[in-house]
Amino acid sequence: MQRTDLRSLFQRYLMERHAGITFANINLAKPLQANLAEVNWNRPMDDPKMALLSRRRPSRLKKHLTNAPATWIVVALFVTALAAAYFGTGGVQQFKQASPVGASELFDGSISACGWIRRTCLVDGDTGWQGGRKWRLIGIDAPELANAECGRERELAQKSLHRLTELMASGYRIVWSGKDDRYGRALVNVTLADGRDAGSVLKTEKLAQSWPNRGNVWCER
Repeated sequence: MQRTDLRSLFQRYLMERHAGITFANINLAKPLQANLAEVNWNRPMDDPKMALLSRRRPSRLKKHLTNAPATWIVVALFVTALAAAYFGTGGVQQFKQASPVGASELFDGSISACGWIRRTCLVDGDTGWQGGRKWRLIGIDAPELANAECGRERELAQKSLHRLTELMASGYRIVWSGKDDRYGRALVNVTLADGRDAGSVLKTEKLAQSWPNRGNVWCER
């Protein structure tokens, strides 16, 4: 029997079965069973027809997993290069080589608020990074930007950060005291290009207070 005849028989069988006729009492049962019996279900896999049925497109997941080692090597190299730039020793040595009396290098003032990568930037009005080394100004306490306890403190923290950015824009020197605080931040003074102390300017303009202190003056506590 031709393939088209077998297909027609099977379609009629399905239609009659759907209509409620059982397989045992239809005229198609014997010819359908006879022709199904002629099909060689045990064909070897090297048979061209069986090989065609067994052929599959590789899944995208399998393809990605196959290329995973090369992908991870590239990622690892990128992370290593990023870490080397981020934790470069040049910025750390800038503090340790700086004289406590202010003979450090004059930086050009290209500094802004910190983003995702923190190498040379300002966190708030009393904390920043220089060349991958975190520092904190000595003797002052600026409003907290990340952990503000009230809306007024957050507003003043933004003003303090903006003002410190303006002050350092003309050039600055970071003078390391030779000490770090308990968080590992270098305790420094920032001397502006005109000789003024950045922390003192912020205190005069009411954008920072003396440290140590108690309570939260920004939130009137």
